[in-house]
Amino acid sequence: MPRTPHASVFRTLLITILLLLGIRAAPAGAQTLLQPPAGAADKNPVRVETAYYALPAAGTPGRGHFPAGASGLLVVTLTPEKDWYFYANDPGPLGQPTRIAAATAAGPLPFATLYPEGRGKPDPFGSGQTVRVHEKATRFFIPLPAGMTEPVRLTISMLMCSHTRCLPLSFTQSVAPSPARPEPATAQPWWKDALSAKPGTAPASGTTSLEGTTGPVPVGATPGAGGAKLGPTPYSPRFIEPVMEVTGLFKAALLAFLAGLVLNLMPCVLPVASLKLKGLLSGCTRESHPNPVRCFRTFNLYFALGVITYFLFLAGLLASLDLAWGQIFQNPRTVLALVVIVFALSLSLFGVFTLPIVDLKAPAGGGPQSRASSFFAGCLATLLATPCSGPFLGGVLAWTLMQPTQVVAVVFACIGLGMASPYLLMCARPHMLFIFNLPGRWTLFVEKLAGFFLAGTAVYLLGTLPAWSLERAVILLLITAFAAWMWGSWTSLSHPLRHRISVRLAAVALVAAAWVWAAHPPVPDAGWQRYEPAAFEQMLGKEPMLVDFTADWCPNCKFLELTVLTEENMARWKRLYGLRFVKVDLTRSDPAAEALLEAMDSRSIPVVALFPASGQARSPLVLRDLFTSATLEKALEKEFARRPETTEAPAKMHSGVQPGTQPAAQ
Repeated sequence: MPRTPHASVFRTLLITILLLLGIRAAPAGAQTLLQPPAGAADKNPVRVETAYYALPAAGTPGRGHFPAGASGLLVVTLTPEKDWYFYANDPGPLGQPTRIAAATAAGPLPFATLYPEGRGKPDPFGSGQTVRVHEKATRFFIPLPAGMTEPVRLTISMLMCSHTRCLPLSFTQSVAPSPARPEPATAQPWWKDALSAKPGTAPASGTTSLEGTTGPVPVGATPGAGGAKLGPTPYSPRFIEPVMEVTGLFKAALLAFLAGLVLNLMPCVLPVASLKLKGLLSGCTRESHPNPVRCFRTFNLYFALGVITYFLFLAGLLASLDLAWGQIFQNPRTVLALVVIVFALSLSLFGVFTLPIVDLKAPAGGGPQSRASSFFAGCLATLLATPCSGPFLGGVLAWTLMQPTQVVAVVFACIGLGMASPYLLMCARPHMLFIFNLPGRWTLFVEKLAGFFLAGTAVYLLGTLPAWSLERAVILLLITAFAAWMWGSWTSLSHPLRHRISVRLAAVALVAAAWVWAAHPPVPDAGWQRYEPAAFEQMLGKEPMLVDFTADWCPNCKFLELTVLTEENMARWKRLYGLRFVKVDLTRSDPAAEALLEAMDSRSIPVVALFPASGQARSPLVLRDLFTSATLEKALEKEFARRPETTEAPAKMHSGVQPGTQPAAQ
């Protein structure tokens, strides 16, 4: 068969996918999560090393900004374990600053610790802000006065974070006296780093107590002078731990391909795909095209290219902005926008109006679909597939979105390749055209049937929205129908171009304004109650409680609040289970709050504990680290009985931040 002009496009597409699949992910060990068993102390995921060096004499060229009275340099190296990082001394708008204070038996040293600048990166938990962190071995520099021979006691406070949790640390370490003849600091490879290090933005105390400093006293640490470690409280927590379903690139790529293939059968995608296939079959005939095989192959290729391009665009978007799948495609406002799009497409199929480029109806003259129409139909099919993808892609995305950008691109390319594979198969076997291309009016029947499919898809998506937003959503659909009628009935080719553009812009503006109104419905106030030990003890066992352990400096906690503990979810859970919501704020030192966290056999946050209204109140069900709405839904159903008057089903698709984790009893 002669080579078509589009063969180069096809070859380029395949080569790109093969190159992406050739990229290797980080080793599986890089995804190991430090999760101690219940009752065990958290292992500190940082290694501390110290060494003494001699500074050049005062006035020596190249000595830098070190104080004139300093003759030695104590270098403290902090090395986080894999998958962990800690915040710089100047962390930016989020996080807790790393502070190192040095003292001898006589008191604090006279010179301030010098801190290197952290590496700027987008907040890993999607706040949109830039933070400064250290992800590898980092040196801190403490100038020492001349003639000092005593041991040094270091007090280090820092906030360690992984992909799923944050662990505030505070500890002391004794350092032996300096050797008689330390090595010169100027001969070390890190000397330039020492010259660029700067004093801390907030002074650290030289004592073991962190009282009086800004930032929290780390959870589970020994309080200040005269304090004793908080004793245990009479609780026996039970645990649900998130477990990753995917731990390597090969399994992620395979599951991604299969999930993409299954997406073609989802109610969101099937109408678009079937209409496009119908359009290709009816347009690529011997009567309407001189080379129907080439026509069939070309438009299948551009449809597949649209699918894969859209998934690669998503990979870049999610990786570059550090967003999670649930933040975009399982957000109620995004779903509401998709409802409008699907409903408008169904009206288009019923002939209410005609869309440019992405119109799904067959061309009026019976000719073939344009390449741009096929490409954008592939993009549209992928866009509509995203709300349906949670059950298939959850575990894959939970692992993927924590990987480097290249790995994210590989997995998303595999999803697109799986979804595009039927159309690529038809490119390779274009003679299938003559099997399916049967003459008759059945194509018009398929078009109208697909319109009902799309309307049903809109109803399905409406069912995933919070109950209190449905009234405005239905009004939005009525306005969308009116705008579609404006578009189709108030303009025609006989009208001037300015008139047609004005009417259509007015229709779009009307729908946009209605969407803004419908996307911000009044949300019932679930009502957080601040943790007070006496009031908490009175409520214990009398009413069900959801207790959230959080802090302003904990980005993981904020991420959980944005995606799982949302106002919509809380209001629904309050209605279903009669929950009382209690917030335990660990931003500042609070011995009672710290004691309650330790009673949950935890020292890191985030932590959510479910206290039933029964004799089991002293044995709460505890969820640690990051988890999904689906995991919390299962825990709530397990732990609490629904109110008799409520019949609402659990949320179908709001799976939260890190989709795909499954609860496993510890």
